[in-house]
Amino acid sequence: MTMRSRRAYFDGSPQQAGVVLDHLCDLLACFRALRMTYHTSHWQARGASFYGDHLLFQRLYLGDDEEEDGPLDEQIDVLAVLLVTFRRAGKSTGAVTVVQLFDVAKGESLFRSKSVSSPYRKPAGGDDPLQESTDAIMKFVDGSLARTEMPPAIKPEHVLRRVSTLAKADHDNPLPVLAEMRFYSVVDLLSNEHLAAAYREMVGNQAAGALLGADAEARHAAIAQWLD
Repeated sequence: MTMRSRRAYFDGSPQQAGVVLDHLCDLLACFRALRMTYHTSHWQARGASFYGDHLLFQRLYLGDDEEEDGPLDEQIDVLAVLLVTFRRAGKSTGAVTVVQLFDVAKGESLFRSKSVSSPYRKPAGGDDPLQESTDAIMKFVDGSLARTEMPPAIKPEHVLRRVSTLAKADHDNPLPVLAEMRFYSVVDLLSNEHLAAAYREMVGNQAAGALLGADAEARHAAIAQWLD
């Protein structure tokens, strides 16, 4: 896929282009549906943390009146695309995966990772191409992209009410919720003490200690059960 101006062109057959277009339309529909979900949740929020959730969902789908950038769906600046090419050799089928980042406003490619073949087999010796590709993506994001600040109207007390509600709820997979809580801590909207308490309530003392500790291998082991 190449980018010219703000339009995208797929360098493939008409059949391939049609399949890609269908998937992109589905993706756009999902994003629109997510915005509508935030809108609906904004009006249907209830319970002890009603007001904090009410404000948070409003800012997720609409933005903040105090901001000059407009609604959040007009502030998307970088698009990450996972490009998977399937190849057939005899009776077997493999895939080549590439991650590409695009500047939405300029319609330009910002970064393209090295390709990783599938089925993936970690090499016995030498460099690991999957790890190399992942490290390169994270290095680019950390070095070239900067996150924006949270809307100033979102206060620690709003976040704490939401976190308290999430910690008490049942979750099929707690990993997205744990990541959300960690983000609030990173942007100084949730104290380390409140983060630790919420983690302990959700996953127990042992897992919480591993997730919040400095041992990377222990953290990876703790989340492995939720990655299947």
